[in-house]
Amino acid sequence: YGLTGIFHRDFRISLHNHTIKSDGKMTVQELLDQAASYADEVAKVNKGKMTVLAEDSPFTIAITDHDTVDGCKEAVKIIAANPEKYKNLRVVFGTELSVENRVLGNNLTKPVPIHMLVNCINPFDKNLNDFLDATKVARKDVAVKFFEEFRAELQNTQVKNVASRLSMDEAREFSATLEVGLN
Repeated sequence: YGLTGIFHRDFRISLHNHTIKSDGKMTVQELLDQAASYADEVAKVNKGKMTVLAEDSPFTIAITDHDTVDGCKEAVKIIAANPEKYKNLRVVFGTELSVENRVLGNNLTKPVPIHMLVNCINPFDKNLNDFLDATKVARKDVAVKFFEEFRAELQNTQVKNVASRLSMDEAREFSATLEVGLN
């Protein structure tokens, strides 16, 4: 779309946003506040203009953290506590699911992470939350297995002394997604 749409305030939707609940850089509060501020500007600039876009929906965002709806749940509480502040902002709840590659099969020369963006969900749905919890456990198990195999491989190299100093706890300090139990 380009930055022109943002500068002219006719950019109206962003359906793929992450928070610190996965690998984003903003808290849910910061994302909502930034989006609400932009939505207020869009509403002000476009007030009374004849457009094909609904005047009552100046800006829409989706919260789509990796394999979690925790940010969506937090957003519900934040918006409910101060609905007037977010009156020009529409929020879609979603998640970005990690999925297994069963289509490409062995035709790949290296692993490819595959994600599926899912919007318009109920972040409080028990089945969805159970599924996401199971996904987190599976991803953690894969990360731990990979890490242990990596340490074992280092034992056979010139930097084998490094292997004894590596730990998952230390790795979590350098990875936001490992810290929240995702990758």
